[in-house]
Amino acid sequence: MRQGLYLTVASAVLVSLGLVAQAIGFSRDFFIVAVCALGGVVLLGIVTLTRQANADAEDIVYVLAMNRIRGAYAALDPSVADEFIVSAHDDSAGAWLTYYPFAARRNIVFASASMFLTIVNGGVAGLLAGTISAVAGGSLIMSVFIGVGAGVAAILLAGLAALLGYRLTQRMHVPRYPSPPA
Repeated sequence: MRQGLYLTVASAVLVSLGLVAQAIGFSRDFFIVAVCALGGVVLLGIVTLTRQANADAEDIVYVLAMNRIRGAYAALDPSVADEFIVSAHDDSAGAWLTYYPFAARRNIVFASASMFLTIVNGGVAGLLAGTISAVAGGSLIMSVFIGVGAGVAAILLAGLAALLGYRLTQRMHVPRYPSPPA
């Protein structure tokens, strides 16, 4: 729901900027309107990514909890352990096996909603930075480089924040049924 709202607003703002550009041209007034509109979209994107990160952290906690229940069942009756399709280990390795039971080594993170939102918001942040550069009197080439750099930086920062959040969630959790050593 939130992702859809964000993408709808981002699309509407970009289309609206195209219409404004047709009406008033690429004047200084257009760039000021663009900075305000794109700034709002980036802010909404950050809030949406934050909510998505919260939902992802909750998801991991629920997976770990389900794994813990399976681990308790297997501890009570070891004969049931072979019946579980997903992991009975309530640690990071067990969570990954539960998320991707038939593809444990594939990196599915790149196909996630969080990654999609990160890339879209990084693009909008790049547009915002390039537009600010243009308003400040930067040349076209400089504005493009600043925009691309800011977009890449926004994507990398969001990815780093997600990774740190995941690691914090994992550090706060003390497994009772850890995976056996590899």
